[in-house]
Amino acid sequence: MRLQVLQKILDERDQLLLARLKVRLMLAEIEARDRQLTRELLDRKAAGRVFQQNVAVPMNDDAYESRDALDAAMAELRGGLPWVPGESTPTQPEQIDFDESDDTPRQSEAGVRISDLILEHLRQAGDKGTPANEIRSWVLNVHGISTHEKTPGMTLYRLSKQGSVTRNGRTWFLSSAPAEKGNPGSEPGLPKT
Repeated sequence: MRLQVLQKILDERDQLLLARLKVRLMLAEIEARDRQLTRELLDRKAAGRVFQQNVAVPMNDDAYESRDALDAAMAELRGGLPWVPGESTPTQPEQIDFDESDDTPRQSEAGVRISDLILEHLRQAGDKGTPANEIRSWVLNVHGISTHEKTPGMTLYRLSKQGSVTRNGRTWFLSSAPAEKGNPGSEPGLPKT
């Protein structure tokens, strides 16, 4: 009797091991497909930028927890406009123009100054601060405003000269947070120029 019970335990264990292996292989396939879909979505977003079109793509995992969460995330990225799959149409994106004489960003067509958006984002970030590249993504994803890749860094540098913001390494804060002086593009640990 004991031998039969032990044999049953081992047989069940073998079946469970094979079932778990099958599930793990399916999970690996699903994770690979998820990574592929993320790359393809980012490719569509980048392709939209070529045509000066903001292609909204939620990047936080919470947006993919349910259809309602995805709809809400898309509406937020689209400035409150509802998202209906298959009915998206191109829009005229807001662009930031530069005065070539001094690289000072002008207001967007909506009359929003990039410096104001940067200060807003730093207020939201609070004590944890944020790096310049995340600010650029936030301006594009939340406000639909495409900027030159150097605009946030240049704007942050000008704001630091005015005393509005400070930085620690590559992380920027409102002026009440700790900071270091130097070139905002320098690498941590390297001499600042």
